[in-house]
Amino acid sequence: MKTNKTILVLSILILMSAGCRKDKEEWEKIKWSNDVSQIENFISEFPESNYLDSALITLERMIFLKSDNSTTVTGTFKDYLDFVKKYPRMVEIIDTVRTIKYLKLKADTLEIHGRLVDTENAPITNERINATPIDAKGRFKITVGDDGLVIFDPYDYTNSDGEFVIKAHRSFLYENNEFTFSMPSFGWYETEEGIPIIIKIDSNLRVLKCDTLTVKR
Repeated sequence: MKTNKTILVLSILILMSAGCRKDKEEWEKIKWSNDVSQIENFISEFPESNYLDSALITLERMIFLKSDNSTTVTGTFKDYLDFVKKYPRMVEIIDTVRTIKYLKLKADTLEIHGRLVDTENAPITNERINATPIDAKGRFKITVGDDGLVIFDPYDYTNSDGEFVIKAHRSFLYENNEFTFSMPSFGWYETEEGIPIIIKIDSNLRVLKCDTLTVKR
């Protein structure tokens, strides 16, 4: 009887050892992988593995980089949040709260990329360009703070190539997600007939890449 118990214990130990070797072999194959599905498959197949935390950290970096580079609001913030909810252990091994705050702020920040040139396609440099929101009635929206002072529209200065990147909290767009450009030297960005050109964006868009803006000197 004692012999049978010993054999059983040895069999269990052998199986456990084989399982450990299996997860190590699989981890060595994929630990440098850039494929999210491979890492997730490993976590699913070996939930008790000694390499679980390493796999989760690797996966978190992948999801973070994808979110950080996303051009949409949901891709920047929601995808990472869903990942943390799916793998609750993440909060024990990584400061996910800090990362979520960072991504939430980034998701709420609209980036407007563009380039300003003249009619001969020469870049206009060191020009301040403002993004002015449009209200629900199609009028330019002027915002006044609690102190009674006008809050300036988000803006940037063009570089040596005429390029600019205006960054602003999405709230400056108001409910209809429309705005137009204005410049101190050229006035409103408008058609040849003098009609302001209004730009409307998708509410889920985080990065807007505008066409080249051409103005008359």
